[in-house]
Amino acid sequence: MINDLIMKRILYVFMAAFLLLSCQEKELSDIDLETFVYMPQANQLARKVMAINQAFDTTYYGASVNGFAPPETDVEVVFSVDEAKVESYNDQYEVDFELLPAAAYTMVDRATIGKGRNTTEALSLIVDVSTLAPFKQYLLPITVSSLDGAYAQGAENSTAYYLFDLIPDINDYTRYDNSQWEVVDYSTHEPWEGTPAGDVHSLLNEDGETYWMTGYGRPGPHWVVVDMKEQTEVHGITYMNRKYYPWHPEPQGFPKGVLLELSDDGENWEQVLKVEDIPFPVGEVKDVWVSYFAQTFVSGRYFRFTATDVYSIYSVEFNLACLSLF
Repeated sequence: MINDLIMKRILYVFMAAFLLLSCQEKELSDIDLETFVYMPQANQLARKVMAINQAFDTTYYGASVNGFAPPETDVEVVFSVDEAKVESYNDQYEVDFELLPAAAYTMVDRATIGKGRNTTEALSLIVDVSTLAPFKQYLLPITVSSLDGAYAQGAENSTAYYLFDLIPDINDYTRYDNSQWEVVDYSTHEPWEGTPAGDVHSLLNEDGETYWMTGYGRPGPHWVVVDMKEQTEVHGITYMNRKYYPWHPEPQGFPKGVLLELSDDGENWEQVLKVEDIPFPVGEVKDVWVSYFAQTFVSGRYFRFTATDVYSIYSVEFNLACLSLF
């Protein structure tokens, strides 16, 4: 009986080994042994957020070759940018990215995967930030292929997508000195509101104790035109609301919607900023500057600020303590 037991165990061992070998052979037969070049970064969108005040930004890219062992000879690869892939990417993911302009970046279009290696060196993609517009998203699809055709392209991972966001930081800007600016036109004002000096011209004194109040019972829109005396690049608007205390029974005409326009001659205007549904101030409002970026950074000598909508209970007047740009 002992010999029978030993024989059964030996038989089980051989059967298990046979089954294991069969499984391994099946798994090996299912593996695609074709070697190809691919972009390791292709599996996810490579996003870079850039500050507008930096001159250049550097991102790195490269290519690899698959296989069980490193190549026995050098593999020459070439990189290309296919503009049509931006449109197809936008359609697939329902986004609206722009192609990174060719003049905005430099990159090498050829590289070598050295003998005995699986990847190229890290290659530099240098972006000239000054050539890009703020608040836009730029996409650059980089595709790799074998220079001599010895290696195929990875079917799903031969193209890597690099996304560049140009997002300004409000802390990088300072409020312009408006002491030489002049109010040259306005809708209405009540000169005796906010102390005798508190008329529309007090918008430029940076004194939160005084404020501009529009004419009693005069509906909006309420607007003011300021001459900055020289061409000025405008990045956004900043203003100070009239002082307000939470226990005060009325909203005091805070802006709910604003519009900013620029002009070179004071007659022809270009809209550069529109903000709607501005939140009502929370808590005590005192000497607090509120800032909004322009949708585009352009220059002008004159600006027209308009309150398109106002928080009010029973009155239609608009109040504002201070006004400037940055």
